[in-house]
Amino acid sequence: MPLHLHLIVGLTLITGSPASTDPLSANQMHPNAPAQTAQFAFLIGDWECAAESLTPDGKQSFSSRGFWSGRWVIGGWAIQDHWYSLGPAGVAGWGTNLRWWNQELGRWENQWLQNGASQLSHFYADQVGDEMVMIGGAGDSAFGPFIDRNSFYDIGEHSWRWRKDRSFDQGQSWVSEVSTMHCQRR
Repeated sequence: MPLHLHLIVGLTLITGSPASTDPLSANQMHPNAPAQTAQFAFLIGDWECAAESLTPDGKQSFSSRGFWSGRWVIGGWAIQDHWYSLGPAGVAGWGTNLRWWNQELGRWENQWLQNGASQLSHFYADQVGDEMVMIGGAGDSAFGPFIDRNSFYDIGEHSWRWRKDRSFDQGQSWVSEVSTMHCQRR
């Protein structure tokens, strides 16, 4: 198993609770971490989410609900968040993200692993105005290869919104709002 997969799988076992004595978990950002590390700190905590998504053919939408939980990991140098959703007919989906500020690149990197996936999805992220915008996650669909643009916006202390746009031409054009979500602190 590749080293980065070992890291993500291993981190999914860390609770990140304030009482944890695990040296990898933390209850706050590390004081020596780059200031940009705070840009994704709004994800820290437990969230209930209501989502609307388009069917793969883009002709219908369906509602689902989900739960998002974010924690400081690697001693407060990175954020790991877990996602669990209940879709149509009670079909469940789950996954985990590991997010860190890459000082050399001057931007965020993100690895996403979801149930049933055989590989990690890689994203880069930047703060654009008041939004955190992630691009990547290359995949394949009935309509051909795609990349996603996931944006977090309307970020507040007790809620935030998320939007997935999808491109089938390497980012030249985007299908807007393939999925949207509104999350509120539990």
